[in-house]
Amino acid sequence: MKPLNLSQQRAVDHMAGPLLILAGAGSGKTRVLIERIARIIVSGVALPQQIVAVTFTNKAASQLKERLNCLLQTVHRFDATRLPARALWIGTFHGSCVRLLAREGSRLPAPYRPGFSIFDKADQERTLKDIYLAKKIDPDSLPINSVLQAISRAKNHGFAPEDLAQAARSLPEEANAELFGYYQQRLERQNALDFDDLLGVTARLFAECPAALAHWQQYFRHILVDEYQDTNQAQYRILRLLAGRHRNLTVVGDVDQSIYSFRAADFRIILQFEQDYPDATRITLEENYRSLQPILDLANGLIAHNTLRYTKVLKPVRQGYQPIVLYCAADEREEAHWVIDQISELALPYDAVAILYRTNAQSRSFEEALGSRGMPYRLIGGLRFFERREIKDLLAYLRLLLNPYDDAAFCRIANVPKRGIGNTTLQRLKDNAANRGMALLPFIAAGYLAGIRPVTASKLSALADFLRETAEPSVGRTPLKLLQEVVDKTNYLDYLIAEDPVAGIGRVENVHGLIAQARELEESGEVYTLAEFLASSALQGAEDQPQIKGATAANGQVTLMTLHSAKGLEFPVVFLVGLEEGIFPHQYSVTDPLALEEER
Repeated sequence: MKPLNLSQQRAVDHMAGPLLILAGAGSGKTRVLIERIARIIVSGVALPQQIVAVTFTNKAASQLKERLNCLLQTVHRFDATRLPARALWIGTFHGSCVRLLAREGSRLPAPYRPGFSIFDKADQERTLKDIYLAKKIDPDSLPINSVLQAISRAKNHGFAPEDLAQAARSLPEEANAELFGYYQQRLERQNALDFDDLLGVTARLFAECPAALAHWQQYFRHILVDEYQDTNQAQYRILRLLAGRHRNLTVVGDVDQSIYSFRAADFRIILQFEQDYPDATRITLEENYRSLQPILDLANGLIAHNTLRYTKVLKPVRQGYQPIVLYCAADEREEAHWVIDQISELALPYDAVAILYRTNAQSRSFEEALGSRGMPYRLIGGLRFFERREIKDLLAYLRLLLNPYDDAAFCRIANVPKRGIGNTTLQRLKDNAANRGMALLPFIAAGYLAGIRPVTASKLSALADFLRETAEPSVGRTPLKLLQEVVDKTNYLDYLIAEDPVAGIGRVENVHGLIAQARELEESGEVYTLAEFLASSALQGAEDQPQIKGATAANGQVTLMTLHSAKGLEFPVVFLVGLEEGIFPHQYSVTDPLALEEER
């Protein structure tokens, strides 16, 4: 292994107290995190299970675990049996909160109970659509996406519906607050949390249960956070609380790479770290192992125009010189064909090339140009594995086995496979159950089926019986076995083929892929319970394989993706397209100094 540079070594050797690592792009921050965790473990400063490392993607967490295990075993000769798969708390903020909440089942803030469901965006949208229908609200007058964004912003700042109502200054803001209240009531009735709630309920747990906070403050001796510039206020509050006792908080980040304000990230959090911890040590990583001098000169020169940042200058480790090329095209079609000509003339391997743009809409001209030349490409941002219909169907069945109050899951599978349970019947059930203040499945199981045709009522009762019998605890019924049981007893694969013999083949393959993942997680020891499997599935939807079009085995595919999706990735050859005012920088940022700094 190559030796660490001086700044990296200082960061690894820092054993106690708050530490701020300002890590420029390509400066080896992941290696520093790994070496630092290994040093803490091997030196006996903390047991593996007393260390929390927070990353921002499941993929990053997985890579960190793999590289850490390799380092411990090959360099430090650390016995792998002393570090089982679940010993380390390495994961995303949301994943770590799910794991913590599962451990605190008996102390969850009211009205939540163990076995809660985790709602994705589709579940959230369905919940709001039901509210719109019940309240006779026109979706065109108040778009569902804008309401969900307002709710998410409120939750990330720790606001309840009444706080939003009190701060409202316009009719749309008042409407958002009212809908937030209805929305939250529905989630609580279904014992469900959305992604923002995973953070908010964890913060509530610590605020309302001092014993729980004291336990976890004592338990976690070292906390390390990657991409700290991308934290939001809810995550910040949790970190401040958890680090309150031992104060061994290491944060790694770079204001110059803060690009997720649309997800409520607040770059000011990293800027105030030394105010929060006046005794903090600051270490800056400026040596870049990725790029040659021209790219770094351009990056340094551009970002120097930003005012809200820590001063640093990236310096290349790699020797050599390759100029940056600027091409001015007449329009997007000419731009696309010029890029394709460059790929052809330079005889570049397709998988070495990335075409990066500011918005997804810009991909169209490049898809057309690549297609006309017969060049294979993969489009990042297509439908992901855990968003596919057949996967969501099966996970909805499993969610109901764990949480019978999950109306969103029940509505999804009530007529899948076909049982003759239509939308009219479902709506009648929803209205009747709401009048009794009950969730759908308990309502049906209790026999409240007046007004439902006898044939349909019989099928609803049979479905409720099937879910109850399958949910009954039994020795050895792992998530894998439960999944296989649902697939077999519902004849789900036959249903997919009967519905569409052509598309059904691919859907069946996806089901087998889900079963294979359940088997892999079981064999690895990462997942033991149905709750853990469902949490794992809910939280890794964004880490799926990209959509691939026109794939060939020999030469890979050209990658098309937005800059937000490309963060943290590396490609030998990059085309950055659409650099014109109104697109990049985006039209919404041109008059906003803070937004313009983020574009840089």
